[in-house]
Amino acid sequence: MKSRNAIVVIGSGPAGAITAALLRRYGYDVTVVGRVRSQPCWEGMSIRALDGLANAGLTLNLRTDLTAARRYSWWNGSLNLVNVEYLVERRQMDLALQRALTARGVNVVDGYVTHHSVQDGGCVVAVEGKCGRVSELFANFLVIAHGRRGGKHIVIDQMPVSVMLGRLFSARLGKEAFTVTESFEDGWGWATWNGDGKLNVNITMDGDLAGSADCEYLFTTYAQRSPEISKLITSGAVPLTQVTARGSRPNLNADLISSTHIRVGDAAYTVDPLSGNGMYEAVSGGYAAVPVINTLLQKRADSLIAMQYYQDRARAIFRQRLDAGADIYKRESRWNSDFWRKRAINGGQAFGTTTTVDRGSFISQPVVEDGFILSRDVFISAAHPRGIRFVNGIDLAVLHKTVLANGSADIAMLTTQLSKGVKDITAALSLLVQNGLYENGLNS
Repeated sequence: MKSRNAIVVIGSGPAGAITAALLRRYGYDVTVVGRVRSQPCWEGMSIRALDGLANAGLTLNLRTDLTAARRYSWWNGSLNLVNVEYLVERRQMDLALQRALTARGVNVVDGYVTHHSVQDGGCVVAVEGKCGRVSELFANFLVIAHGRRGGKHIVIDQMPVSVMLGRLFSARLGKEAFTVTESFEDGWGWATWNGDGKLNVNITMDGDLAGSADCEYLFTTYAQRSPEISKLITSGAVPLTQVTARGSRPNLNADLISSTHIRVGDAAYTVDPLSGNGMYEAVSGGYAAVPVINTLLQKRADSLIAMQYYQDRARAIFRQRLDAGADIYKRESRWNSDFWRKRAINGGQAFGTTTTVDRGSFISQPVVEDGFILSRDVFISAAHPRGIRFVNGIDLAVLHKTVLANGSADIAMLTTQLSKGVKDITAALSLLVQNGLYENGLNS
């Protein structure tokens, strides 16, 4: 059976759901192919990620499944109460996202994509349903949001492989939900308590250890090395599942985007769990992908600009997350084990060098404007290497051109010409001066 759909999204998690919902707002015919996971799994969600889902209209029946949890962190021998995050059971969340997508006119197919290929300027997607029957979908464009599997990855040789061993317990630990992160000599652990009987424990260790050893033995042994997490397990906790193992290594997919596909969320890049909120990365990646897709389909002349924008964004964020992860590992200075030494290297430098900016200037870069990716002049400097376009609603390039045309930075004249207030004009000019655009100052 064949059905024609403008866009097919593979994966119904946060990245795929956000992308599908926003594309539907643009009027595209969207089909999402995804299968709800079979085992329960708790994850943390920041308020930023929740807001991102809400802005896309995807919190239908979701807020009732969220639990606010206090975050405790035992790091470098000190206890910190970081802030509050939400705990969400991913199986229930996946179901809620699928219901919300259906309510917004997205066609949701409960199935598994066995393969896809590009044919006649479009994509043919083979889907296996619950009963094992295979059907085909045709799409003008394909969004790959099925997690980290598949594709050709850019591997950073200096970055070690980690393995996270996880297990779900039944326990009695009070009514207040919480999460605990704790470091120990050759790894770190993360535990979540949902306040209602479920304790989820994850232990991260070096990948070399998990290749030949029994996972349950490793989980038990290494959990005992984490004092706070060990207390939780030994407080009458009863295992509900077998130990699961999941490998992780920072990876950037080399096959990010083409004229017929785009990768979003973990399918685009993955980083160390310590370096950022994976849920937020998925949500923000969906928001970034939609204007790119819109440009590829509606303004083909700007396709190269759109693809450059998406590739540059992914590489920049990936590098930032590498640096953030290395910094967190560096903060744990108590031990001199291989686990900590290998992960405390400067991840961003391992990924490659960046261009330094000595003096502020304007360059043409891809930006998001009115739902498309367009080329516009932005201001770059050492303080703003990725570029900044607006300050207090003032287009810096327009301001700079007006100053040059006037031959001075007369504030009164600029407020009239740009229809902006004195305070806003002054702030925008100050940023340009402070970042070295006008070496000899400005006549006012």
